[in-house]
Parts: sequence; structure tokens; C-alpha cells
Amino acid sequence: MEGPLKGIKIVSVEHWLAMPAATSILAQWGADVIKIENPQGGDPARGWQSAGIIPYPTILNPMFEYQNLNKKSVAIDLGNGASKEVMQKLIDWADVFTTNLHPKVLAKYRLDYETLNSWKPAIIYVSLTGYGNEGPDKDRPGYDICAFWARSGLMAFTGEPDGPPAMHPHGIGDSTTSMLIAGATSAALFARERTGKGQKVDLCLYHTGMWANGVNIATSLYSGHEVQRWDSKNVGNPLVNRYQTKNGKWLFICCLQSDRAWSRFCQALGQPELEHEERFSSHQKRMKNNKELIQIIEERMATKPGEEWEHIFEELNIVYGPIMTNLEVTKDPQVWDNRFLTEIEHPSVGNAPVLTSPGKFNSSVPEPHQSAPELGQHTEEVLIDLGCTWEDIMTYKDKGLIL
Repeated sequence: MEGPLKGIKIVSVEHWLAMPAATSILAQWGADVIKIENPQGGDPARGWQSAGIIPYPTILNPMFEYQNLNKKSVAIDLGNGASKEVMQKLIDWADVFTTNLHPKVLAKYRLDYETLNSWKPAIIYVSLTGYGNEGPDKDRPGYDICAFWARSGLMAFTGEPDGPPAMHPHGIGDSTTSMLIAGATSAALFARERTGKGQKVDLCLYHTGMWANGVNIATSLYSGHEVQRWDSKNVGNPLVNRYQTKNGKWLFICCLQSDRAWSRFCQALGQPELEHEERFSSHQKRMKNNKELIQIIEERMATKPGEEWEHIFEELNIVYGPIMTNLEVTKDPQVWDNRFLTEIEHPSVGNAPVLTSPGKFNSSVPEPHQSAPELGQHTEEVLIDLGCTWEDIMTYKDKGLIL
């Protein structure tokens, strides 16, 4: 079956992770995506494995592969004066132009919104920056580590109270932002379908980080107080906390309405007498005596292995989640049964597992079918489709415009 965005054509001048991951989602939803790359090395994410961040070899580039599925790569030197002719052809072809290049760089290459809108008023122009287009930091570069994780309040809130702020999970801000970009792009396409008008869509990592941290931001906004870090030895509701089991496995118990779950939870612990103990007999009393209850739960959870507790919690309808490692996630039957991961044919390694987009549609099955492209793999094919001749292509190559 065809994806819901079949027939939508996207040109993306993108690099690193957030925008490429967004256009990978759109490509998996059926859009035709052309990725524009510099002939001199291409997207810097192609060199991720040599950056020293991952200390062990991987069969495929973990940053580049999943965020460039189903795309075509066209290698164009945007600093070459001849690039305008080719880019105008691409914009004439496209429904959407997406980019996370710095606004000053886009202006230098004449790929700013005003220029592209003059070429094609119906174009949907989607731009991602670090900190937004206004204010004192509008020109500051912003990787997700800085703009999404550190500045949004997320980093300051993570970790135990007596420790330093927690380091960021690789690419978490970029990946989160990519989903919003895909949704905003789809909304702009829907608006154009109704009005016939294109528009510019602006997103930034800082704002997305605030949205992801929205409960804490709103709490500080409305209370005027700093939100304190979550202390696992002193959480207000001991039935919403992490606990380690006998075999070292961690489980996160999540009984948000503790009064409704309290009787069943005491049964699950094998300590039914706790239910009517005065100091724990209501949510308010459990909050007041939380440290004592947390210690009881910790000691009890340490008496059985994680798998046994999971069986007990499921039998008694206690809401919990196993705290899994990344490697455990890749082997989880729930993941494979729901096709959160799937396999495609990869030219380098044969069958290769890949991460699918988070959107599922019951009238279509948009999934990865093509591995991330080699640098400039589709340059000639795309230019021919745009009406260029082989003579044009050889001229472009002679001028150093294309790979």
C-alpha cells in the first residue's frame, strides 16, 4: 500500500540529525525526499562513527542510517554560482523545502524564505533553528545538547539531588523535534490543500525542549518556585518510583492514583497488613511518611527477581514498566511484533534492522524500503528527471557544481 503523503515532493538542505530525522519520517509516510548535500564530504553525520562518541564499532552508521531512509541524495555545491539554476528547478518541482542550516548561510546561498517564496509562492518552507528567529541569541548555533537539553530546564532537573546534572541521551532533542517538524509540515500541507497558499513554518530546539519539559515549566511559571529534582528516596508518592529487584533488574512502579491501587499493591508485596496500617492508610499519610514506606518497598522488592515481580504485578493489575537497556529494547518481542523495528535489504550488509517512524496508518503501510543513500547517489537521476540533458550534467561537473 502507498503512504498517506504519496505524491508530496520535498527538497531538504539538511545536516546532522533533527531535520534529516524529520524528513525520514515524511519519506516513510510516502513523500519523495531529495537530500541536498555538499559534494565535499556530504552531511557531517556521515562521519559520526569517527567522532569518537561511540567507543565500539557498529555494522552501520547509527546516526546517519535511520534518519535518511527512503531518501535520494543529490550532491550540489551551494556556494557555486551555478547552483541557482539547479535549485530553481528543484524548487519548481517541490511542494516543501526544509532546512536546518543557519539563516545567515541560507541568505548567502539565496535559499532564504523570501527568495524561495518569490520563485514559488505555494512552497511550504520549513526552518529549524537552535533558539528562534528573534531575541539576543537568534544567531547562536544550537545543537540539541545545548538548546534542547541544557537550556530548556531538562538537564537541570535530571539526576539525583546531590549529584551533577545528567548527561543527555544521544540525539534525544533532535529526535523529539523531528516528530514535531513532521507534524507541522503535514499541517502546513493540509492548510495549503484548503487555501492554495504556501507558508513558512518555524521551529526551534529550545522551544521544543520547553514543550517536552512542559509540566515542570508550567509548574515554575504558575508557582514562581523552582521545581526540585526527583529524589528516589523522598518521592511524594512512593507508588510512583523506581525499585531494584533481587537480580539487579529495575522496575518503575506507576500507580498515579495510589488510593485505588493501595490494597492491590500491598497484596502484590505479600504484605497485606500494610493496607490498614495507620501511617500508610491514605494517600496523604503515605506522602507524609514516604521515606519509611519507600524503605519498606525497597527491602521487599530486593527479595525476588524482576521477572517474578513482573508476573505478580500483571496478575494484580499494578501499573509498572521494566527499566530496559538499549540492547534489551532491540530484542523486545513487543517491539518486533508492532514493527517498531523492521528489516530492509541493505547494499552493504544484506538484511539490516532499522527503526521505523512512530506514525502508523491503518489504510496504508508506510515503512522503510530503502537504506540511507550514498553521497550523491541520485544526482544524475534527479537532474535527468528535472529535464537536464547529459550535456547539462557534464557542464555542471566541469564547473564543480555536482559530484
